[in-house]
Amino acid sequence: MARYDDLDTKTIALSTLVSCIILVILIFGGRALAYTWEGYFEDVRTENSKYHSSDEAIAAQKAILKSSGKVQDPPLQEGGAPVTRNVVPVSKAQEIIGKELGPKPKT
Repeated sequence: MARYDDLDTKTIALSTLVSCIILVILIFGGRALAYTWEGYFEDVRTENSKYHSSDEAIAAQKAILKSSGKVQDPPLQEGGAPVTRNVVPVSKAQEIIGKELGPKPKT
């Protein structure tokens, strides 16, 4: 006689299971979205950042490559004399190598 007052346990179990599955999907989706955003903002921050010390070193190296003259390197061995070498700009070096490796005139 009290059968119509009983709870429908099958419906409750099914709705609980579906709710748990939806919750797990939402949690994993949220984590994936958060990791994607984190990676995106890390990339943007890395692209926009300035590294003053390395930028200065690169600028100095480019200036050396574009200039010519004598450069003094530190000694090879401790207590030795510093090594002096001649430096040629890269564009000039390319021209010299091109002339040396180019076709030789027939004599």
